[in-house]
Amino acid sequence: MTTYLFLKKNKNLIILYIFSILIYIIKNKQELVEKLYSTFLYEIISNLSLTIVNKISFSVGDMLYLITPFLFYRFLIKKNQTRRRLLTKTIVVFLFFYVVFNLQWGLNYYRVPLKNKANNYKSYSINELLETTNFFITKTNDLHNILSINDLSEDNYVEISGEINNPGIFPYSQNLSVYDLILLAGGLKENASESRIEINRRLSTNQELKENNITEILTFDLNQNPNKSSIKIKPFDQVIVRKNPNFYVQQYARVEGEV
Repeated sequence: MTTYLFLKKNKNLIILYIFSILIYIIKNKQELVEKLYSTFLYEIISNLSLTIVNKISFSVGDMLYLITPFLFYRFLIKKNQTRRRLLTKTIVVFLFFYVVFNLQWGLNYYRVPLKNKANNYKSYSINELLETTNFFITKTNDLHNILSINDLSEDNYVEISGEINNPGIFPYSQNLSVYDLILLAGGLKENASESRIEINRRLSTNQELKENNITEILTFDLNQNPNKSSIKIKPFDQVIVRKNPNFYVQQYARVEGEV
């Protein structure tokens, strides 16, 4: 009878104690941790936790920080309790955090090491490690120099305007065609003329400039080019799509009265 009352009164302690023993036994067997926990139970717990947390609009961690003092007072500092009861509650709190931590993540520390999984562990000398470190340092510095040069270089862009759905400035890329740029800009408007595509192109500095001209205007007819992607553009080109002069918006007449 005494044992039954003890178990009934301290059932939380008994359950947590059993879980703690099981965790202690499992974590000493790496293969069991790998198969039972890391690749099975942990995935279920992790996905379930993420599903619940993602549906909550506030930080769960902040809420735990706020209620921890209350729980500490509720279980440990509450008055009118014997020393034995206080000790029991302290052990329950400790075992609870121990079990939760190991189930949430902690058992992953005891899974099979990666070197054992790869089965090709190799030792390296100090000289080999220094040589590898210097290699990565050199590559990192080279990449830094390349990025610095690119930061100082002029950004290439192209511009499209006129009878286009989304006129504006777009980054230039190699082999970009007029037709590609039109698609990037959302396509032609209904009143656009494919036979009047103008490109305002800046003359390069190594070209012979005619008088005071620094640009040239090129006119293309997309309808006369079977391969619409053949008309390539260059950096800083300004593409202008002209309006079709024969296009009229359909209008309606309304007749009222006794007709």
